[in-house]
Amino acid sequence: MAKERAARRAQREAEAAARAAERAKEVARAARQRQRRERARTLLPGRKSRPDSVLAERRRAENLIVFGLFALVQLVGWVWLQSVRASLGLLVLSAFVLPVVLTLAFDRRGRS
Repeated sequence: MAKERAARRAQREAEAAARAAERAKEVARAARQRQRRERARTLLPGRKSRPDSVLAERRRAENLIVFGLFALVQLVGWVWLQSVRASLGLLVLSAFVLPVVLTLAFDRRGRS
């Protein structure tokens, strides 16, 4: 009876040691991964700690609207024209017209 208990205890201890070794391996892997991430983060430029200004938020919204409309025009043109040559022509025409539209729509220099 005592030998059986000792054998079961030895087996439990061996399993616990295996679990502890596995846990230590996972902790070491997580630490290496965290260290790699920190090293990569130091190479990248950091984000500004101050919040965005109202003008920056407005500009971001304007850029999102412009990009959305540009993509919509390209999609509608691609579906409606059904020609690769005409779609490429629309893309070139849109690229030339876009700065003019941006200047007319969002330029604030001429206004008081």
